[in-house]
Order: sequence, then C-alpha cells, then structure tokens
Amino acid sequence: MLVKKIYREESKWATMEIYVPQFLNDGSPVPESVFDDIEEHLKEAFGGFSMREEYGVWRDPETGATEDMINKVYEITYDMVSDPDATAFLEELIKDIGHQLGQQVMYRVVYESVAEPFIPTSQ
Repeated sequence: MLVKKIYREESKWATMEIYVPQFLNDGSPVPESVFDDIEEHLKEAFGGFSMREEYGVWRDPETGATEDMINKVYEITYDMVSDPDATAFLEELIKDIGHQLGQQVMYRVVYESVAEPFIPTSQ
C-alpha cells in the first residue's frame, strides 16, 4: 500500500472561498502588504491555503456602467468538527479586510466538501 488513509469518520469538511479585490474603489492597487497579512493569518490559523486570481466584469446597478475587476480568491478547507470556530474566524477576517479596503460588500462562498487527507507511506 502506497498511502495511509488518515480520515476520521466524524469529520465534516467545509471549504470557504474569500474574494478580495486587487483594486480599491478609486482604482488604485491594493498594497501587496495587505495580501501578505491575509496570507500570514491564513497560514497561522489553518496551516495553508490555495489562491487563484479571477477576472470578471461588474455592473453598477445605479448607473449601468461596467468595469473590469480582478480578485484574489483564497480557498481554505477545514474540518468543522475539530475546528468549530473556523467559520467565525474567517467571517471576522473578511469583515476586517473589507473595512481596511473601504468595501461596502465582500463576497465569500462556503460549501461542504469531501476531503480525505492521505499521507504517503513507503512501500
């Protein structure tokens, strides 16, 4: 057997995606130090994360004007059984980020996920 399964039956996994704009409302770039701080918090709290950039278009509901947008999407998968405070921690982090960046709204996606960690073993 090449891998050793370390899945706990009582685990209930969730994945949260946090969408962080790369540009402020005035069009200036978000300082890289903000992303460094976010990443440090996530590494310290969860041991790691995944990150991707997403491009899209946003339409202002009042004016109808559209603008391109670029977000960094941080993805964190965690066990809700062994870490019941994780969701609240992430929601507070999102509020802090939104406040720091002057955002009226921040977006997150949360879904239950299937995550079965495996540890490679020697033959």
